[in-house]
Amino acid sequence: MSQQSVPNEQERSPETVGDIAEVTFERIGEILEAENLIYRHEEQNIPDGSTLQVVRTGFSNAAIAISVRQNTLIVDSLWRGQLSTSQAVDVLAVVNSWNQAQFAPTLRFFEQGEELLAISAVREADVSTGMTRNQLGAFLLSTLDAVLESFQSLEKQFPDSVTWENNHAHDK
Repeated sequence: MSQQSVPNEQERSPETVGDIAEVTFERIGEILEAENLIYRHEEQNIPDGSTLQVVRTGFSNAAIAISVRQNTLIVDSLWRGQLSTSQAVDVLAVVNSWNQAQFAPTLRFFEQGEELLAISAVREADVSTGMTRNQLGAFLLSTLDAVLESFQSLEKQFPDSVTWENNHAHDK
């Protein structure tokens, strides 16, 4: 029986499927590129005077920001639909129902400008010990899919707020 050589630590690439490595924006970008998703990397100034690196992507119904803050990978998204503050009771009921019935993402809503409500979806993961390529890919892709599913649900609940044309592969 022939024996395969096992690479030592110096010979192993951090992108070997099972290797745990720090979550970086380069690794996030590689996963998005592998899925043919367009994205951009930018720096955002935050109130404490530091800068936050953000990867931005999106779909016809969603603007998505991916960042790492304090060892937490955060995928935050904003639904492109806008609702009147007069619909707050209905929005609260829909958001609560989603959050009780679904594992992810967590839906939230807030006032945006005068008399408008915005709905966002968020999912987070602890990355203090790093992630394998498979873990990072599974987290990112399952989160993007769940965000799109949640936003499609909102579109069914609030069809009058849909002012765009759906043209991404997740549409049914």
